[in-house]
Amino acid sequence: MKINNVYKGVLGISFLVVLVLLAGCTKVKHLDQLMTLKGLADSHKDMAEYVDKKDQLFVLLKEKIESNELETERLKKSILKEFGEPILKRSVYDQEFIRELWLYRYQTRYFEGSKVYLYFDDQNKLLDWKIEGGLDE
Repeated sequence: MKINNVYKGVLGISFLVVLVLLAGCTKVKHLDQLMTLKGLADSHKDMAEYVDKKDQLFVLLKEKIESNELETERLKKSILKEFGEPILKRSVYDQEFIRELWLYRYQTRYFEGSKVYLYFDDQNKLLDWKIEGGLDE
């Protein structure tokens, strides 16, 4: 009976050792996939932070326009430095002049929410702006 208990004890310890070794192999075996998932989670966090920052800059731009603090004659590079890259840049024709239009909006609100349009002349100076759009919550 004593030998039987010793045999069961050795068998139990052997089973635990094999189980631990297999668990370690599984972790190493799938380490690449686990690291990919971690990278994806980190990337998602970075994207969310980027969107939040861009949305905050949009709100700041809109507030400056609404309080008449955004001066005309400002250069493009000054606008870029303060508010970041616009969503869209394109040339528009206005009374025989070519102007550049910049669009700012919330990053993930494609159809609803406010939009700010900035218009620049051929000397890269801000000429005018327009706010369009819906409710911002």
